[in-house]
Amino acid sequence: MKQSAATEASDVFSLGVVFLEMMTLKHMGSDGHPKQLLGQIGAVVPNLKWMKPLLKRMVDWDPTKRPSSARVAEVLEKMRHQEHVLAATTTTTVAEWTVDRS
Repeated sequence: MKQSAATEASDVFSLGVVFLEMMTLKHMGSDGHPKQLLGQIGAVVPNLKWMKPLLKRMVDWDPTKRPSSARVAEVLEKMRHQEHVLAATTTTTVAEWTVDRS
């Protein structure tokens, strides 16, 4: 990726990479592409598979295809309230990570 000024689109890309690395517990590496990690979503935290379509757009090489940061926040907020994503007041421990679902 070539060096250029930071933009909203580059910030969204970076956030997508951080999400992917946190969700897969793997580092993308300097020679990789974050889409290599997309297939591993759900292996560590199964209830987060719903994020795959959003993350796929966030890490698109074409900045014009990435969602705005406001759209990312909107989707995450909507999904936070969905019963099928987060069951109220339960806690799931995965490896050494604890995901509080409240």
